[in-house]
Amino acid sequence: MDQLAAALENLNGSQYQISSYTDAVGAQRMNIDISESRAKAISDYLKEHSDYLSGKMTSAGYGEVNPVSDNKNYEGRKKNNRIEILVSD
Repeated sequence: MDQLAAALENLNGSQYQISSYTDAVGAQRMNIDISESRAKAISDYLKEHSDYLSGKMTSAGYGEVNPVSDNKNYEGRKKNNRIEILVSD
């Protein structure tokens, strides 16, 4: 995570959005809670370990929406359990 913080700092963005997603296994509310907790944990860590990122980081959890792969098999579910980082200028 420290390497991620350093890499994000080097991008010189003005805003960083951490988005977390899950697969479709389990209840939708549970998946939203899991993804929100995951995004917040990553965002909090990065803010605590980088003065540069501390005022520029937001997070959101979206649960199982916007899958990038099929949730019917293990490989697809692995791809859907993901973190995306959007860097704005």
